[in-house]
Amino acid sequence: MTNQIVRGCNYILKNLYWFGLGKLVRRIQQEKITIVTMHGVMAPHADMLWHPLRDQLSPQALERTIRVLSKHYTFISLAQAKAILVGDEPGVKNGLVFTLDDGYWNNLSYAGQVFKKYAIKPTIFVATKNIDECSPFWFDRLDYALQQLSGDRYTVILHNKRFIFNTQSRRKLQLSYAKFRMICKASFTYDAEMRTYLDQIALQIEAATGKALANIIGQDDWTRLANWQQLAASSNNGEFDIGSHTVDHIRIALTSYEECLTQLSDSKIKIEQHLAMPCRYFSYPDGSFNARCTKMVANAGYELAVTVENGLNATGDNLMTLKRFSLPTHDSDSDILHAVSNFKLSY
Repeated sequence: MTNQIVRGCNYILKNLYWFGLGKLVRRIQQEKITIVTMHGVMAPHADMLWHPLRDQLSPQALERTIRVLSKHYTFISLAQAKAILVGDEPGVKNGLVFTLDDGYWNNLSYAGQVFKKYAIKPTIFVATKNIDECSPFWFDRLDYALQQLSGDRYTVILHNKRFIFNTQSRRKLQLSYAKFRMICKASFTYDAEMRTYLDQIALQIEAATGKALANIIGQDDWTRLANWQQLAASSNNGEFDIGSHTVDHIRIALTSYEECLTQLSDSKIKIEQHLAMPCRYFSYPDGSFNARCTKMVANAGYELAVTVENGLNATGDNLMTLKRFSLPTHDSDSDILHAVSNFKLSY
């Protein structure tokens, strides 16, 4: 089906969900487990150093979302979900797990206060090299660099074709940057090649503007990462579980066998060294995985892995390819419930 048809069908399904079918759907699927994911949890404030283009869930929106979900779901940890899925523990009605990718400091601070209030234990997936080097992810680095430009446009060459960033307004830059990321991700066979290309663009802009995210990340509420001491404290206190998001957030399906093995093993070892406890869970950066990857994740000693494919999880499912829903950032109460349901078609 075309995207237009899928959108039309989902509009109809959403309305049916709103007008009574939602309760029935949740009852039918109550034995399955829902896993949701988010990234940064922040809101603009007076002392912020900049404002990323990517929409992020605010702490207030997170709390509202939790209140909405709490009326219909039972909040459980990823460890409980795994035990239920393999039959070691009895199931719960509409079990729901919270996860956070990338390991931003605001996950522990701003989001952590909300999760603690509702006795929720999420899992955070971290990229170990970025923590060690206190270095930004490429998508944040380039976002910041682009926002420092003056003028109405900025042109780059991608595989002998020109791409023009529209810098006339924040909204236009937001749209062009989203399009550029999508094109880039589809244009490279190996993720390392894409990252080298993007680093070169960021470096050129930084040299021209004299500004770089690396210079402020230590004080930036949006993009600084939780350090090992903070992660260890939150883990020891039982507030969060910590899982691997590779060494440097690379798409492991677009790497060599050797590089994939290194990313899986080195990140696991590093986390276990710093936290003094087993690293059991893995999240595929950018949802990039294939059959080779799932076998390697299992062989590396991880007990489960999560994707970004939408769907619910049931007993007997492959633990190396568990599905998740992304939490919406600005939707209404009814939209939130529909967003984490299986009552829609995938593109």
